[in-house]
Amino acid sequence: MLFASPEARGMKVIVAGAQSDVGCELLIDAAPGAKPSGRTTHSRGTVVLGSSGLPAIMPIGQPTFGWIPFAYPDAESIWHGPSLRAFRNLSFLDAAGWAELIAPAKSELSGTRPSEGWRLAVSLMDGCLVACGTYTYFMMNQRLEIPQGIERLQVGREPRAGERCLMHFDVLRQDARDTWFDFVVVGEDYAPLFVATSYRTVLLRGA
Repeated sequence: MLFASPEARGMKVIVAGAQSDVGCELLIDAAPGAKPSGRTTHSRGTVVLGSSGLPAIMPIGQPTFGWIPFAYPDAESIWHGPSLRAFRNLSFLDAAGWAELIAPAKSELSGTRPSEGWRLAVSLMDGCLVACGTYTYFMMNQRLEIPQGIERLQVGREPRAGERCLMHFDVLRQDARDTWFDFVVVGEDYAPLFVATSYRTVLLRGA
């Protein structure tokens, strides 16, 4: 990953709540010299724990016109390292699209850290966000948008290392600043891995 400054920035995670509903908040220190200074909220959410998997979903089909290979750019302001390159192929329509992703092993991202207990397939999820951002760039007059928030994210079973995963998304709406998506990701057995409701991106530059 690339950062604007090599200087270290502190952060704090606050977790509180009952066994089934857990509130989480990520606080991060401002960059040196930035105003306002101090520690501010970077993100927050509520985790609802359950013992059962996600319910079966409606078939999401296959791309109408086949796949187009996707290559991560190596010289852009938004750069992804080798462990965050799960997004492989795309197929876009008006207000909808598909993405093909290959789930990497968790160890590719965790490195020497233990990955047991990781509940979210981070690299795969990042590939989904890249797919939505690629859509806004190529289908919406080169709008470069970055993640802003997700109203609801349901997490199903863990993907297997090397598993081919299929994502389908719908564009819900767009204004001058933001774009909203719903998306679902399934594994090779068609079991749902992620179901995202009202994922929102924000305009960084472009139209």
